[in-house]
Amino acid sequence: MKKYALVSTLLFHLFASQAQEITYTPLQIKTDISYLQAALAKNQPNLYLYTAKQDLNLFFDSLRQQMTENLDEVGFYRHVTPVCSKIKDGHTYFQLSAKALASNNDRPVFLPFKMYWNGEKLYIELNYLPRDTIENGTAITSINDIPAEQIIQYCLHRMSRDGNDVNYPVWVLNSWFSEYYSYFFGQSTYAVKYLTPQGVEQTTIVQALTKKEMLHNRAMRYPDRSFTQSFDVKSGDGITLVLHPEHKTAILTIKSFDRKILQKAYRQNFKKTIRQYVRTLEEAGVTNLILDIRNNQGGKLSYGKYLLSYLLNEPFKVLDGYARVKKADESSEDKRNRNSKGAATHIFKPRAKAFKGALYVLTNGGSFSCSGIVSSALQYYKRGTLIGEETGGNRCVISANKKTITLPNTRIQVDIPCRQFNIREKSKNTGHGVVPDYTVKPSIYDLISGKDAVLDYTLQMIRP
Repeated sequence: MKKYALVSTLLFHLFASQAQEITYTPLQIKTDISYLQAALAKNQPNLYLYTAKQDLNLFFDSLRQQMTENLDEVGFYRHVTPVCSKIKDGHTYFQLSAKALASNNDRPVFLPFKMYWNGEKLYIELNYLPRDTIENGTAITSINDIPAEQIIQYCLHRMSRDGNDVNYPVWVLNSWFSEYYSYFFGQSTYAVKYLTPQGVEQTTIVQALTKKEMLHNRAMRYPDRSFTQSFDVKSGDGITLVLHPEHKTAILTIKSFDRKILQKAYRQNFKKTIRQYVRTLEEAGVTNLILDIRNNQGGKLSYGKYLLSYLLNEPFKVLDGYARVKKADESSEDKRNRNSKGAATHIFKPRAKAFKGALYVLTNGGSFSCSGIVSSALQYYKRGTLIGEETGGNRCVISANKKTITLPNTRIQVDIPCRQFNIREKSKNTGHGVVPDYTVKPSIYDLISGKDAVLDYTLQMIRP
């Protein structure tokens, strides 16, 4: 915890200097911490999967003992979210109240850049200022005298992930850096230090924007770019099929397995669309299918099972089993959890019209939850070649089926999963997602230019 101490102190004084609507006493905050701890113990089946009960209890004790001054909601959010790096469960998620989010969005605290952390350096991928004061592709060395790597580690320490796989929180941070940075480091101006192409370090003062201003600039400057599923959605774009008849190849892209997103945002019915596309594959004589589930954060498991029934060529199971908390006070998982039944543990037969050609699966850190389960099944049954980056989540065991609690004083909302999903080979859990057969990671220059390095790599594998 020592490496975060300096940043925590700086952040406290930065936010303390700003006008706050409501602050909470140490007693109120301690009450919320205890409420959270009890709710996790009662419901979260993977609570002690990566951190022993005794150690987690000591951590919660430490969170309470550190509270000696009043905090506002955002300050408490920063204080409590390190729970994520202790539980290491990707479906345990903290969110500010709607009122606090709206207030934060209306304040000029957003760093107006889309940032990209490649594991070593922090780059400006896209500049959301009205004009380029700093070029896209520039490597940032520090912001307000806090080194870039320290900023990233501070953020990641407070973000959801499964086990030892940080690909998911890195993907989330790269997708929504400005939002998370505003929660943890928000100010009205930023002293951005960076390296010029000649290797000279310079500093530019950047004025923060409101979220509305930032999104307006983004839309004006990059009208043809697509971002996350939260913005810029187009009808019919959730599940797409692109044919390359000259190579008897098709690219099936599935952006989400979430029924509401597909139906309300994209106006698509999952099963109907998949059936239609499978018929198209047969009619077009496709022998090479590229399944792109990058950036797909999951959704209905039944949709994943339905897709697998058209891709696998042998009887299969989606999950080995389920479990729920039975005795909250126990520390041993065998005593604490109770096995439960579920439809996904049945043995399913492949469809008569299942695709039997060569399969290539594209994944990255945003391939989470149901996408990770689909990837795990395809890898387990040795169906297809996986290309890209390690998926989010875990290849062996995750938890899902959330209930959302609201902390009584600060009103922060916490998603707590209540059901353990034993995907397969739980005894072989290493705390990692599905690792592809071929690792391909886009460079900052690929991202700036819009080049799809992973897809290009895959097409090169297929083409003679």
